[in-house]
Amino acid sequence: MDPARIKAVRTFTTGLCIRIIAAMIVLFVVVRIAIPYMVDAHNDALFVGAVVLGLASLLAAGWLGLSLWLSVSRFRRSLNGLEGPSSS
Repeated sequence: MDPARIKAVRTFTTGLCIRIIAAMIVLFVVVRIAIPYMVDAHNDALFVGAVVLGLASLLAAGWLGLSLWLSVSRFRRSLNGLEGPSSS
């Protein structure tokens, strides 16, 4: 494989992993820490805020999935220009 292609794949994979790990940390903090504390506060305004925050986190997770899927498909198309030596 061509060194430029290897570097491109490593860079893309590293960036993708960083985005996924950051999103997982944020979702953990929101879903496992913030929302339960807001619900346990027994305050109607905080409960409504927890529901809204939960729905927003679901939308954010969906947006992240769509964004990652589009990034991977765009990257795969861009690798066509970095073809290594042909095997024939």
